[in-house]
Amino acid sequence: MKEKKQQKTNWKNIGQPDLRHLDRSKRLPDQPLVRTVDSADAAMIILEQHLGFIDAGITQVEIITPMDVVVIERANLRHIVETSGCT
Repeated sequence: MKEKKQQKTNWKNIGQPDLRHLDRSKRLPDQPLVRTVDSADAAMIILEQHLGFIDAGITQVEIITPMDVVVIERANLRHIVETSGCT
């Protein structure tokens, strides 16, 4: 049986409050929804652009978060594109 991988850092152990209990006045404004499109391929293009994949040759991007730098792999994006109604 594989052991569950321990997460190195989380909000709690760096002293950040749980968002579920954070007063609204201390939250960042909600981000606007991204426009919808008619196909999963078009949605992937929009997602890639928003994340910084501005060139077809870019396979990963690094995003700085309050916790650490996060590396996003282009190959792992398709699973987060909503495909309801897409062809």
